[in-house]
Amino acid sequence: MDPTPFARAYVATLYFLGERGEALAETAAAVGATKLVSALAHPDKATRAKVLADEMTRVALALERGGLR
Repeated sequence: MDPTPFARAYVATLYFLGERGEALAETAAAVGATKLVSALAHPDKATRAKVLADEMTRVALALERGGLR
């Protein structure tokens, strides 16, 4: 099952604000976004940046449309 857009946004925003490690992994597991955390933990910095940019773009577009569901 895929995480909801809200769950993805929540995890991406936590990462953007500096959350890392066990705390982020536990939150992601609770909301079903473990694949996202795995992508954000990729060893290649450029890959991590691309994943985060894609997620934050989704957040910005959703907010522009009126919210996350």
